[in-house]
Amino acid sequence: MVDINELDKKILTAPTNRRSDRHSMQVFEKMGDGYKGLEVYPRVDMLTVVGTVPTKKLKKFETLVNTNAYFNVLDGGGPQAIKAKSVDDKVFIEFVGLRKNQLRAQFNPNKMNREERRNLIENVMKFIPEYHFSRLDLAIDLNVNLSEYFIYSDVATKTTVHSGLTGQMETKYIGTRSSDKFIRIYNKKQEVNDKQDFKDDFFLSEVDQKFYDGQHWWRVEVELKRSRTDDWKHSFDQLHLVKPNWKNIEKNTDRAMVFMLLNDNTEWANLEYRTRKKYKKMISEISDVDLNEVLKEVVRVYEKDLQDELNYWIVL
Repeated sequence: MVDINELDKKILTAPTNRRSDRHSMQVFEKMGDGYKGLEVYPRVDMLTVVGTVPTKKLKKFETLVNTNAYFNVLDGGGPQAIKAKSVDDKVFIEFVGLRKNQLRAQFNPNKMNREERRNLIENVMKFIPEYHFSRLDLAIDLNVNLSEYFIYSDVATKTTVHSGLTGQMETKYIGTRSSDKFIRIYNKKQEVNDKQDFKDDFFLSEVDQKFYDGQHWWRVEVELKRSRTDDWKHSFDQLHLVKPNWKNIEKNTDRAMVFMLLNDNTEWANLEYRTRKKYKKMISEISDVDLNEVLKEVVRVYEKDLQDELNYWIVL
C-alpha cells in the first residue's frame, strides 16, 4: 500500500528538475586534445514496470480507467483487456501475458513534471503494489559528430547502420530489439528537426536546448530488459566509439583491409571471428580517442542522480 504522506515527500523531492538545472558535464582537457570541448549528459530515458493488480482492486481500477479524465481508453474490453494512455500521451498501460491481472506501464520520467509524476503514481502505480522494472533505457547525449567515429561492441552481435542522404551514418543499432540489451546511436539533432517539422509546439528542456543550439547533438542509448535492468551501471562498459587513423598502419594489406572495414560496415560479416577480433584490436590501437572511458566516467559521476531517479519510482 502506498503511504500518501510518503508519496507527497517523494513528489516534493522528485529528481526531474534537480539535474535539469545543471550544466551538462564537461570533460576536462587532461584527457587529451581529442576530448577538448566535449560535453555529455546522462538521463533515464524510458521505464517500463510490470506488476499484478490484486483481484480485489481490479473492478476499481477498471472503473477508474474508464471514467477518470487522466486516461484515454484504447481498449476497454474488461479488466484483463484494458489498453489506455494518459491524456498527455506520456504514459501507456495495458494488461499483458497469460497471467491474469498483470499490468504493464511504460513512461519516460525525463519528460514528466511533478504533477504528471503524481498523476501516474496515484492513478496507476498504487494499484500494483508489487512491481519490477522490465525495461530501462539509459541515454547519454554528446556534442560531437558520431558519424565520424567507428563504433563497435566487445560482444559479437548484429549491427545495423542507416545513413542519410549525404551517405553519413545517422543511426546505428547494436543488437536486436528482442535481446536483453539493445544499443541505439543516433543523430538527436536531426531527429528533433524532423519532429519539429510536424509539431509546432515541440518542447526542449534547458539542457536539450543547449545541445540543440550547438553544432552537434548525438545520443547513445542503451535499452535494457528483464534482469539486465539491474546491471545499468555497466551499460556502456563494452561499447567503443573511436576515431582511428588508418594511415598509421604500416602493412599495406592491413591498411587496405581496415580502410574497407571502416567504410563498408557490411564487410565485417564476411570475416571469421578471429579475423574480426584482430582488426577490431588494430583499429583500437590506431585510435587516439575512445569515448568508452568517457561514457563510463559519466555514469560514475552521475550514479547517485540516476539511482535517485530509479528509487523514486519504488513507492512501496
